[in-house]
Amino acid sequence: MKKKNSNSNNNEFDFDFDLDVKGGTLVAGLLAVGVVGGFASVGFIYRDQINSFLTHFSVFIQGYGPAGYALFVVVYVALEVAASVSFLIARYFARDRILKLVQGNKKFLAIDKAIGENGFRVVTLLRLSPLLPFSLGNYLYGLTSVKFKLT
Repeated sequence: MKKKNSNSNNNEFDFDFDLDVKGGTLVAGLLAVGVVGGFASVGFIYRDQINSFLTHFSVFIQGYGPAGYALFVVVYVALEVAASVSFLIARYFARDRILKLVQGNKKFLAIDKAIGENGFRVVTLLRLSPLLPFSLGNYLYGLTSVKFKLT
């Protein structure tokens, strides 16, 4: 941090952006290492349970023979289609009504703007949260300015 104007008596400071960016990158890196380490620790601690689940799941799928794998793919595709349809229903049938209702609400508009700018990050974090059901989340994302992307 350095002083903005050395001749003036005011105490305003101008931040050195190189230092702030490096510090932010360092904090983000440490956070990422912590998250990955946390998942690795949980995976290591519960490795027997995870292995047992995957083995039982594989035996269950193989019990249906070759059709088991096809059914798994069909169910996964149906899940993606249902999520997309619920998002699009909310976007094209309800978003305009919601925007009219909250037209003067600056908090909602600010949240909507932030979600629109950081859509992938917000959706990813909310998908990890057990507090928001998957199907309800699809409708709520459709009400915000999150962009629809097929992945």
